[in-house]
Order: sequence, then C-alpha cells, then structure tokens
Amino acid sequence: MHTETRSPTFALVRPAAIRSNVVTALRQALIEGKYAPGAELSDSSLATELGISRGPVREALLILSEEGIVTHSHNRGFAVPSLTSRDITQINRTRYPLEVLALELARENVGPEDLRRLSDLKSAMLEAFDVGGLPATAAPNFAFHCHVWELAGDPWLLAALRRVCTSHFVYISAYKMGLIDHSRDLLDEMHQRCIDYLAGDSSETAMQCVTFHLRPFGEKGKESVKNSGQTEVAPIKPKLPSAL
Repeated sequence: MHTETRSPTFALVRPAAIRSNVVTALRQALIEGKYAPGAELSDSSLATELGISRGPVREALLILSEEGIVTHSHNRGFAVPSLTSRDITQINRTRYPLEVLALELARENVGPEDLRRLSDLKSAMLEAFDVGGLPATAAPNFAFHCHVWELAGDPWLLAALRRVCTSHFVYISAYKMGLIDHSRDLLDEMHQRCIDYLAGDSSETAMQCVTFHLRPFGEKGKESVKNSGQTEVAPIKPKLPSAL
C-alpha cells in the first residue's frame, strides 16, 4: 500500500528556540516591573502561566541569573534581587567609564537612521512617563541605551554594559531606587544631550553627558563618578513571543 508523505504543518521547534523566547519574555516582564524586588520566582508557577514545561523555564531563569537580573540559591530557588544603596553605588561606579567609552565610540558609527531611532525611543520614554511615571519608562530607556551600546561596535564592551547595567534598568529605574530627582523635563534633557553629542551638535564631551545622566542619584551619583577614576567635568503575566 502506498503511503502518502505529507509535509509537516509546522517547522520543528527546537528546545534552544523555546528557551531563548522564554528568556526574552521573562526579561521583558522584569523590565516592565511585573515582579517586585525580593519576589520569589517559581519555575513551576511560571511554566503554568506560560503554558510550557518547567525545563525551559528553569534554563531561562539560570541564564537570567548569570545576567544578574535574578538571584539563584540551591536552598531558596530563584528570586528578584533586592538591591541595597551600596549595590546602587557600585553599579553606577562601574557603569560610568563604560558608558563614557560607549558614547565616544558610538559617535564614530552613528548615522541618520540611528539618530531617528534614538529620538523615537526618547519620545516613547516621555509618553510612557506621562502615563505611568518613571517605572513605565524602564523598557524604552533600556532600549535607548542598548542602541547606543550596539553602535559602539565593541562586543566586549556591549557584554560588559549589559551585565553591569541591566539590573539598573530593571530595578533601579523601575522602582526609583536611590533616585532623588527624575522629572519629565530632566528625563528629556538627559537623553537629548546624548543624542546631540552623537549628532555632533553639542560642545559637551561624552564624560559630561554621562555625568549629567548620573545627576538624579544625587550624592551617590557624584560618588560614583569620583570613585570611577574619571574627572567630573560638568555639573502580571509574561507573554511569550509568537514565534515560540
């Protein structure tokens, strides 16, 4: 008897693709403030919410723990980290010279389309601020900085900035940790200064732009700049992507 061979309706879904999509979904949920600092993250509960098995969820959480977005303990499992004031100071101190270098390198590679993209992300930040205040700006703010880091064209620098700064955008910005001043106008000026620097429309240095960026942290921001060795020059449910 002849058996008809039919083409599969769906492409083979590889485990690695599922894990990658779970990482993306969970990271986005954390950036959007779905889970507060200190909250426990149960792989079984998340698997139920996502409608998948525990394996890919656990693997995704392990990847996020390596990024510093979640913590992992053999006794307590996974959780959202609770950052202290010391953590905030250390993050900003480490971040400062990396951001300066990224901005300087990005200026050499930026094009008109990149500047439009950054302006659009800044507009998205301000719109989000109008709707939900500072916590709502975490995702477009992170996307803005990621684009600048990528423009630097240095994969090692990009990896370092992602490792150091992701926690900042996920928790410090979203929950106003250590921030003393962050108005809409300040948010606008902080990012417009970076755009103007990249476009060559500003007399400021990259160091001045980043120093101004740390200004909302008050004394902690100044301390971070000082300790970095640089010279200060100027004052809820996560959804998986459809491709799963």
